[in-house]
Amino acid sequence: MEAGAIARRTDETGGPAAFCEKIKDYPAGYRIFCSPLATFRRMAVAMGMPAHTPPGQIAEEYEKRLGNPIKPVIVKNGPCKEKKMFGKDVDLHEFPAPLVHAGDGGRYIGCWHLVISKDTQSDWTNWGMYRHMIIDKNHISGLWRSYGDLGTVYYQQYKPKNKPMPFAIALGDGADAHHLLD
Repeated sequence: MEAGAIARRTDETGGPAAFCEKIKDYPAGYRIFCSPLATFRRMAVAMGMPAHTPPGQIAEEYEKRLGNPIKPVIVKNGPCKEKKMFGKDVDLHEFPAPLVHAGDGGRYIGCWHLVISKDTQSDWTNWGMYRHMIIDKNHISGLWRSYGDLGTVYYQQYKPKNKPMPFAIALGDGADAHHLLD
Protein backbone atom coordinates (compact mmCIF):
# COMPACT_ATOMS: atom_id res chain seq x y z
CA MET A 1 0.00 0.00 0.00
CA GLU A 2 3.02 2.29 0.27
CA ALA A 3 3.13 2.78 -3.53
CA GLY A 4 -0.49 3.94 -3.47
CA ALA A 5 0.12 6.29 -0.54
CA ILE A 6 3.23 7.79 -2.16
CA ALA A 7 1.45 8.22 -5.49
CA ARG A 8 -1.56 9.86 -3.85
CA ARG A 9 0.65 12.26 -1.90
CA THR A 10 2.70 13.31 -4.94
CA ASP A 11 -0.50 13.72 -6.98
CA GLU A 12 -2.09 15.93 -4.33
CA THR A 13 1.02 18.07 -3.89
CA GLY A 14 1.85 18.38 -7.59
CA GLY A 15 5.07 16.46 -7.12
CA PRO A 16 6.75 14.10 -9.55
CA ALA A 17 5.21 10.81 -10.61
CA ALA A 18 6.30 7.95 -8.36
CA PHE A 19 8.36 5.17 -9.93
CA CYS A 20 8.63 2.23 -7.51
CA GLU A 21 11.35 -0.31 -8.26
CA LYS A 22 11.49 -2.47 -5.13
CA ILE A 23 8.03 -3.89 -4.56
CA LYS A 24 7.27 -6.09 -1.58
CA ASP A 25 6.36 -9.68 -2.53
CA TYR A 26 7.66 -9.27 -6.12
CA PRO A 27 11.00 -10.30 -7.63
CA ALA A 28 13.76 -7.81 -8.40
CA GLY A 29 13.15 -5.96 -11.64
CA TYR A 30 9.40 -5.51 -11.16
CA ARG A 31 8.35 -1.86 -11.21
CA ILE A 32 5.25 0.31 -10.86
CA PHE A 33 4.90 3.72 -12.50
CA CYS A 34 2.23 5.63 -10.58
CA SER A 35 -0.16 8.28 -11.89
CA PRO A 36 1.87 9.47 -14.89
CA LEU A 37 -0.83 11.87 -16.09
CA ALA A 38 -2.37 12.91 -12.77
CA THR A 39 -1.31 16.56 -12.98
CA PHE A 40 -1.37 19.17 -15.74
CA ARG A 41 2.42 19.42 -15.47
CA ARG A 42 2.84 15.71 -16.17
CA MET A 43 0.36 15.88 -19.05
CA ALA A 44 2.26 18.79 -20.60
CA VAL A 45 5.61 17.00 -20.31
CA ALA A 46 4.14 13.77 -21.73
CA MET A 47 2.93 15.77 -24.74
CA GLY A 48 6.36 17.39 -25.26
CA MET A 49 5.17 20.77 -24.01
CA PRO A 50 6.85 22.96 -21.38
CA ALA A 51 6.10 21.75 -17.85
CA HIS A 52 4.27 24.93 -16.82
CA THR A 53 1.96 25.12 -19.86
CA PRO A 54 -1.45 26.44 -18.74
CA PRO A 55 -4.27 23.83 -18.63
CA GLY A 56 -6.22 25.58 -21.40
CA GLN A 57 -3.29 25.29 -23.80
CA ILE A 58 -2.85 21.62 -22.90
CA ALA A 59 -6.53 21.02 -23.68
CA GLU A 60 -6.25 22.90 -27.01
CA GLU A 61 -3.19 20.85 -28.01
CA TYR A 62 -4.92 17.64 -27.00
CA GLU A 63 -7.98 18.50 -29.12
CA LYS A 64 -5.72 19.37 -32.06
CA ARG A 65 -3.95 16.02 -31.78
CA LEU A 66 -7.24 14.13 -31.60
CA GLY A 67 -7.98 15.45 -35.08
CA ASN A 68 -4.65 14.18 -36.40
CA PRO A 69 -3.96 10.79 -34.78
CA ILE A 70 -0.67 8.98 -35.30
CA LYS A 71 -1.12 5.64 -37.04
CA PRO A 72 0.12 2.72 -34.95
CA VAL A 73 3.27 0.95 -36.04
CA ILE A 74 3.00 -2.84 -35.99
CA VAL A 75 6.19 -4.39 -34.61
CA LYS A 76 7.31 -7.96 -34.24
CA ASN A 77 8.91 -7.46 -30.81
CA GLY A 78 8.53 -4.97 -27.99
CA PRO A 79 8.26 -4.69 -24.19
CA CYS A 80 4.56 -5.57 -24.21
CA LYS A 81 5.38 -8.81 -26.08
CA GLU A 82 8.14 -10.01 -23.75
CA LYS A 83 5.87 -11.85 -21.33
CA LYS A 84 3.01 -13.83 -22.83
CA MET A 85 0.76 -16.24 -20.99
CA PHE A 86 -1.89 -18.51 -22.44
CA GLY A 87 -4.33 -21.07 -21.04
CA LYS A 88 -3.23 -22.87 -17.88
CA ASP A 89 0.00 -20.84 -17.72
CA VAL A 90 -1.86 -17.61 -16.96
CA ASP A 91 -0.96 -16.26 -13.52
CA LEU A 92 -1.93 -12.64 -13.01
CA HIS A 93 -0.05 -12.59 -9.71
CA GLU A 94 3.20 -12.55 -11.69
CA PHE A 95 2.59 -8.90 -12.58
CA PRO A 96 3.11 -6.12 -10.05
CA ALA A 97 -0.35 -4.97 -9.11
CA PRO A 98 -0.73 -2.62 -6.16
CA LEU A 99 -3.16 -2.81 -3.29
CA VAL A 100 -3.82 0.91 -3.25
CA HIS A 101 -6.12 1.39 -0.24
CA ALA A 102 -6.80 -0.82 2.78
CA GLY A 103 -10.51 -1.00 1.86
CA ASP A 104 -9.95 -2.10 -1.75
CA GLY A 105 -11.34 -5.47 -2.75
CA GLY A 106 -8.04 -6.54 -4.25
CA ARG A 107 -4.99 -5.54 -6.25
CA TYR A 108 -5.54 -3.38 -9.31
CA ILE A 109 -3.88 -4.16 -12.61
CA GLY A 110 -4.39 -2.12 -15.71
CA CYS A 111 -4.13 1.47 -14.60
CA TRP A 112 -1.51 2.38 -17.22
CA HIS A 113 -1.98 -0.05 -20.05
CA LEU A 114 -4.02 -0.80 -23.15
CA VAL A 115 -6.97 -3.11 -23.57
CA ILE A 116 -7.22 -4.09 -27.22
CA SER A 117 -10.46 -5.43 -28.68
CA LYS A 118 -11.85 -5.87 -32.17
CA ASP A 119 -15.18 -4.85 -33.60
CA THR A 120 -16.72 -7.92 -35.26
CA GLN A 121 -18.53 -5.89 -37.91
CA SER A 122 -15.66 -3.76 -39.25
CA ASP A 123 -11.87 -3.44 -39.18
CA TRP A 124 -12.09 -0.99 -36.25
CA THR A 125 -9.94 -1.85 -33.22
CA ASN A 126 -10.52 -0.28 -29.82
CA TRP A 127 -7.48 0.66 -27.75
CA GLY A 128 -8.56 1.88 -24.33
CA MET A 129 -7.70 1.99 -20.65
CA TYR A 130 -10.08 0.11 -18.37
CA ARG A 131 -9.14 -0.51 -14.76
CA HIS A 132 -9.18 -4.15 -13.60
CA MET A 133 -8.95 -5.84 -10.24
CA ILE A 134 -7.29 -9.22 -9.89
CA ILE A 135 -9.71 -11.80 -8.48
CA ASP A 136 -7.37 -14.81 -8.59
CA LYS A 137 -4.54 -16.10 -10.78
CA ASN A 138 -6.81 -16.49 -13.81
CA HIS A 139 -9.55 -13.89 -13.38
CA ILE A 140 -9.94 -10.14 -13.39
CA SER A 141 -12.99 -7.99 -12.89
CA GLY A 142 -13.52 -4.66 -14.59
CA LEU A 143 -16.15 -2.03 -15.09
CA TRP A 144 -16.93 -1.90 -18.80
CA ARG A 145 -19.78 0.55 -19.07
CA SER A 146 -22.29 0.05 -21.84
CA TYR A 147 -21.70 3.59 -23.14
CA GLY A 148 -17.89 3.34 -23.48
CA ASP A 149 -16.21 2.00 -26.63
CA LEU A 150 -15.27 -1.40 -25.15
CA GLY A 151 -18.64 -1.77 -23.43
CA THR A 152 -20.51 -0.75 -26.56
CA VAL A 153 -18.82 -3.46 -28.65
CA TYR A 154 -19.38 -6.02 -25.89
CA TYR A 155 -23.03 -5.18 -25.21
CA GLN A 156 -23.99 -4.79 -28.88
CA GLN A 157 -21.98 -7.58 -30.52
CA TYR A 158 -20.93 -10.27 -28.04
CA LYS A 159 -23.42 -10.37 -25.17
CA PRO A 160 -26.56 -10.78 -27.36
CA LYS A 161 -24.90 -13.81 -28.98
CA ASN A 162 -23.78 -15.14 -25.57
CA LYS A 163 -20.19 -15.25 -26.89
CA PRO A 164 -17.04 -14.41 -24.95
CA MET A 165 -15.26 -11.33 -26.23
CA PRO A 166 -11.56 -11.84 -26.94
CA PHE A 167 -9.27 -9.01 -25.89
CA ALA A 168 -5.65 -8.44 -24.94
CA ILE A 169 -4.24 -6.37 -22.12
CA ALA A 170 -0.84 -4.84 -22.91
CA LEU A 171 0.99 -3.73 -19.79
CA GLY A 172 4.01 -1.44 -20.05
CA ASP A 173 7.08 -1.50 -17.87
CA GLY A 174 7.60 2.23 -17.40
CA ALA A 175 11.01 2.10 -19.10
CA ASP A 176 10.20 5.18 -21.19
CA ALA A 177 8.62 7.08 -18.32
CA HIS A 178 11.77 8.64 -16.85
CA HIS A 179 10.96 12.09 -18.31
CA LEU A 180 7.81 12.32 -16.17
CA LEU A 181 9.70 11.72 -12.95
CA ASP A 182 11.39 15.13 -12.74
